[in-house]
Amino acid sequence: MGCPYNGQNCHKQLAAINKNYFDSARYQKEKNYLKAIHLLRNAYLKTNELQQLSCANCAELFRETINNSMENIHNDLQKLTTGVFRNKRYHEVYLEAAKALKEFDRSN
Repeated sequence: MGCPYNGQNCHKQLAAINKNYFDSARYQKEKNYLKAIHLLRNAYLKTNELQQLSCANCAELFRETINNSMENIHNDLQKLTTGVFRNKRYHEVYLEAAKALKEFDRSN
């Protein structure tokens, strides 16, 4: 994203964000939605550590990407918890995803 420091000032944060994000995607594929939600939340919170002005664009891109992933999980869970073939065991996780999305909206 045209970082003047080539990511040297945020190397630790970026590594943690990427690890949480990719691990979350793996858990989502395994249908372990609660773990995926927690990892996305951790990744989102880690973006708040990118406080330097030069990091603002990258941090915002990460937040948007993480938010989109959380919305995808939320939508998947909504499908699983409604309709004829609904599964009650996903209801609490669905509520957790909704809660995380609200947290993301409040922090923006």
